[in-house]
Amino acid sequence: MDIELPDKKGLLLESYGAEEFCKDGCSRFPELAEELYENEEFLHAQISILAQFVMSSLEEGKISRAQSVCSFIEEALCKGRAVSEIRNAVAQSFISIEELERTTLGHKIIKELPPTLENILVTGFK
Repeated sequence: MDIELPDKKGLLLESYGAEEFCKDGCSRFPELAEELYENEEFLHAQISILAQFVMSSLEEGKISRAQSVCSFIEEALCKGRAVSEIRNAVAQSFISIEELERTTLGHKIIKELPPTLENILVTGFK
């Protein structure tokens, strides 16, 4: 929530960080809610949990579930007030292109990656 400055001459804008990401992730993926909430303050852990979920989804043949995670991360990265730590966490703790290439469905995911997420996975944190 944005906070009005004491002198009433502006607003302190709230950023979109680990706690907001966690809340949105739990809402979108209720099956991961307990694990995400346990790591509410730790973006890298949350991203790693989502990465594991993508890989298990691909192993189970549930490509739409994996794509849903990629779309969620893309949305988080593109939020106007997203902290740069989200981008960093994705670059360091999400699945790599090489990991995706190890599975047949992973190749399909690579072809359909949202643009911001694809850029991070290909180039790293820049």
